[in-house]
Amino acid sequence: MTIDQLDDNRILVTLMRDDIERYCLRFDDDGDSTRRGLTRLMVRVGEACGLDHRGKSYLIEALPAGDSCLLIISVRALHRRRRYRIKRVTRQECFVFATVDDLLDWLDGDPVCGRLYRCGDGCWLLPDCPVPPRLRRRLSEYAQVRELSAVEAARVRETGCPLGDVAPRRVPHRRPTR
Repeated sequence: MTIDQLDDNRILVTLMRDDIERYCLRFDDDGDSTRRGLTRLMVRVGEACGLDHRGKSYLIEALPAGDSCLLIISVRALHRRRRYRIKRVTRQECFVFATVDDLLDWLDGDPVCGRLYRCGDGCWLLPDCPVPPRLRRRLSEYAQVRELSAVEAARVRETGCPLGDVAPRRVPHRRPTR
C-alpha cells in the first residue's frame, strides 16, 4: 500500500490485492465488513498523513484496476450549521380539455389568464395565477382539473405545442349617463 498526500484536501492511496483482503474491502457490497474495513483504512491513512478525523468528512472514490485499486480521498470540513431539507413539492393547477370543442365552448365564457398547449390528445391550460373557486367550478364543466408538480408543468411547456395566451375579455368601462 502506498499513501501519497497530494495537497491538504486530497490523498491518493494505492492498494494491492493483499491490502484489499486485509481491510475486507468489497466495493460491490455496502455491508458492515466493508464499512469497518474502510474505517480501519482511514485511521491508517490519517496516521500516515497526520490528519485529525474530528470534524471531517471524506469522499472516497475507488478505481479498481486488475489486482490493485486506486483510492482518491477528498477531505472536507463538516459544517454543522448547514442543514438541507427537502421542501414540499408545490403543485400547480392545470386544466385538460379532452376535445377542442370543449375548449371553444369554455372560451365563449369567462376565460382565465394562462397559456394553452396542445399536448398528447388534449389541450392543456396552465393558468398564470390561482383560479378563483367560481371560475374553477365553471372550468370543471369543460375540463378535467389536475394538479401538476413544477417538473410536470415544465414538461407540458417543453413538449406541448403552444396554442397561445388566454386573457379575459375587457369590458369597456361605461360612464353612467345622466
